Amino acid sequence: MRFILLSLLIVAFSAVYAAESKYVIGIKPPASDDMVARVKELVAEQHGVIDATLTLGGVTLVVIMPDEAVTTLATSADVEYIEKDKEVNILDDFTAPVRQS
Repeated sequence: MRFILLSLLIVAFSAVYAAESKYVIGIKPPASDDMVARVKELVAEQHGVIDATLTLGGVTLVVIMPDEAVTTLATSADVEYIEKDKEVNILDDFTAPVRQS
């Protein structure tokens, strides 16, 4: 009986959290403090969590939020782009140039 209850609890827990992903949200330049605050507020309204704020070459937020929140955030006038966060390796697609003699 305990095993069944534990199994149901695990399934319910994973179903709730499986629909969340990490996203990168770019704020339209020039990003004012008000624009950043509005986007952060939208993320919070969509049950998202700000994981990091990057300010090198513009303002970018790394957020963990439900997948269905992407549509709502994409309609904001302050958002330039939203993309799913992923690992990038510069050497994955690297082809050494062929030297002509």
